[in-house]
Amino acid sequence: MTRTRNKPIAKPSFTPAILRQATIAKYYRRGEEYFELELVKSPQEKAGKIYATVHGGRPYKTTLWLADGVAYGQCTCPLGRDGEFCKHLVATGLAWIEAQASGDTRQEQKPIQPADIKAWLQMQSPEKLVETIMTQAMNDDEFYNVLKFRVAAEQPAANTKEMRAVLRQAMTIRDFISWRESSAYSRGVDRVLGRVKAMLKKSPTEVMELAEYGLELWEKSIESIDDSDGCMGMILDDLHKLHLAASLLVKPDPVALADRLFDRHVNSGWDIFHGAYETYGSVLGKTGQARYRERVESEWRKLPSYGPGTKNEDRYGRSSKIDRMMLDCAEASGDLDRIIEIMSRDLSESHHFLAIARRCRTAKKHDLARQWAEQGRKAFPAHDRTGLHDFLAEEYVHDKRPEDAVGVIWETFQQSPSLDRYKALAQYTVIAKAWPEWREKALAYIRKDIAERKKGVGTRYYRWAPKPDHSLLVEIFFWEKDADTAWDEAQNGSCSELLWLQLAKTREKDHPEDAIAIYRRQVEPHLERKNNQSYQTAVDYLDKIHALMTGMGKEAEFNQYLLALKTDWKRLRNFIKYVERKKWGKA
Repeated sequence: MTRTRNKPIAKPSFTPAILRQATIAKYYRRGEEYFELELVKSPQEKAGKIYATVHGGRPYKTTLWLADGVAYGQCTCPLGRDGEFCKHLVATGLAWIEAQASGDTRQEQKPIQPADIKAWLQMQSPEKLVETIMTQAMNDDEFYNVLKFRVAAEQPAANTKEMRAVLRQAMTIRDFISWRESSAYSRGVDRVLGRVKAMLKKSPTEVMELAEYGLELWEKSIESIDDSDGCMGMILDDLHKLHLAASLLVKPDPVALADRLFDRHVNSGWDIFHGAYETYGSVLGKTGQARYRERVESEWRKLPSYGPGTKNEDRYGRSSKIDRMMLDCAEASGDLDRIIEIMSRDLSESHHFLAIARRCRTAKKHDLARQWAEQGRKAFPAHDRTGLHDFLAEEYVHDKRPEDAVGVIWETFQQSPSLDRYKALAQYTVIAKAWPEWREKALAYIRKDIAERKKGVGTRYYRWAPKPDHSLLVEIFFWEKDADTAWDEAQNGSCSELLWLQLAKTREKDHPEDAIAIYRRQVEPHLERKNNQSYQTAVDYLDKIHALMTGMGKEAEFNQYLLALKTDWKRLRNFIKYVERKKWGKA
């Protein structure tokens, strides 16, 4: 957790141990990786604080300091803004440690800006500039290839082979690229694609060819990179945009283009040219779109049909692509009957019925929507997690049949009682003007369900299910704003720890002793986790306990409790430090 103090010491002297104690193991490991990759730029000290820029997915500004031997910091990254001691702060600290070891701990200096570099370059002779550029190119393959591409682009038709070679060298992955290296890889590809884009107006035919070749290379490379940062998705988008822009300028033969788009999408494992029927509509024209539909329909007619209870082994494979392509064509024509015919080829799962029903509702065909939802409910009577039963209840209300809606929701409530199902039951029984009696029925069902689970009755309960308690009843009474009854339920049948904490907050004003007992129960489990974040959480609970006990005139009793706690946990030195920074922590 990022902590703030107003008085950093004048000369910060960090150690790896200090940084480890300031954060969690995961952030420390990632910070080490950032440091090893030399992503920390120019750490500088001013007035006892260390300032740096860390280049991750984007540049982040860090500020780091020491106070009382504990590391504190601020970072502009999302984690830093949330108060975490992030990997960028760890990397900054490690870079400063290295600078201390080498004696390079300079005070803040004026950094060299791009304008300074530009001014220096303008002072050089052409011969000197050429020498500088060629020296860099001979030592930097990526820079050399960009220059090579720019030379080839002067005569693109004669140098397509050379440009393909540059693109291939930039995109081909020979080993595996980890997330740490993915940014460097994407920057190299972006530089080459930027040069391809610069050719667009002058040489659209070559750009179209290069974009298609780039898509082939992308499919070969995607399996060899950790794309946690999403760089490959952005590269794919850039290639698609280049190809479409070039196609609009070239206006290729529509039938040949339709065949290429179809073949590439169907045979791709990564949805290359997904949605091409609509996206390339103006390029394909009527002739190209007709050819595209012909190819899609020919393949679709070969696909088997699946009814409820059957299993579609290819539901995420080639057949799903062809279904989607057929739907794209049908949606463009607005033919609802054709759309339903396509969607109903596979009815092996309940969500397929729901998808058809929703499409009918979108077309304002409510009777048809209800019929498909009813068919789905009949085909899959067991508890449905896709929302099919909720959809059907909505359609019953639309048809002014609230009692039928209540019947559907009650069925789902019985199959899996939960706060959400209880809320849904309340919603529909209010419409049916029958909530009071249904409320009593629902609460009675929950109590019976809890009793049966305690006895191990019921086929839907498993050995690994949580121990049955009154958590659901506590949640319900909280939702109904009846905190006293929620407390009674917790006292009678216990509940989850999170709910106990909610109950404690409601008891603070009128029943502080109840809240104190709950907060005291939280302290030692957090200390047992033995990390700084948990120590801080334990101190936060002690803060609450102190305020409540002081308000009750029991500060002396609190001091006794605190002294015993500090004695029992004296080996946790960081916890003791956190406690003693509090005004009440010296007891």
